[in-house]
Amino acid sequence: MPVDVTRHADVVQATAQTVAIAPVDALVNCAGISGPNVKLWDYGVDDWHQVMNVNIMGVFYGCREIVPHMRERKFGRIVNIASVAGKEGNPNASAYSTSKAAVIGLTKSLGKELADLDIKVNCVTPAAVKTAIFDQMSEQHIQFISARSPWGVLVPRKKSPPWWSGSAPRIVPSPPAPCLTSQAAAPPTDCFLKPQENP
Repeated sequence: MPVDVTRHADVVQATAQTVAIAPVDALVNCAGISGPNVKLWDYGVDDWHQVMNVNIMGVFYGCREIVPHMRERKFGRIVNIASVAGKEGNPNASAYSTSKAAVIGLTKSLGKELADLDIKVNCVTPAAVKTAIFDQMSEQHIQFISARSPWGVLVPRKKSPPWWSGSAPRIVPSPPAPCLTSQAAAPPTDCFLKPQENP
């Protein structure tokens, strides 16, 4: 079902419809936008609010509505998709960087609030992989991000490392990590190795 994560009422309705079908064991908050690539002092106030509404308020709404159902069952796994930008901050991306830092803070706080139950809350902090979000970025900002990549180019989505194609969220909810909570997990180190050329 399509859900506008910036609208609390939509998230409430989607949650009610979902739990009516089956219990929710896991939640992955992955909606995100980049926002304009401009200096902070040139950032439009409405643009700033839009980035915050999607990137952090969406995570807040999702967690706020699902956690009570997980608490009833004393079990759950939540994975929030943050970004390395939330740890380091990128120039000309102050709203995006701020929102992803907020995701990390929310993750750590909520994980500690739920530490007495078998409900784990973690986030993943990937570096750049060329996905649809890049359609929102300026060419100059894309070049900046590309230059920071260990191999000097962005990883195309079809060649994305295994952690991005579905295994990243499983790093945290899987049984081998029963005590892992309130963590901001970077991708496995092998994804930073320069990919081999196809023969």
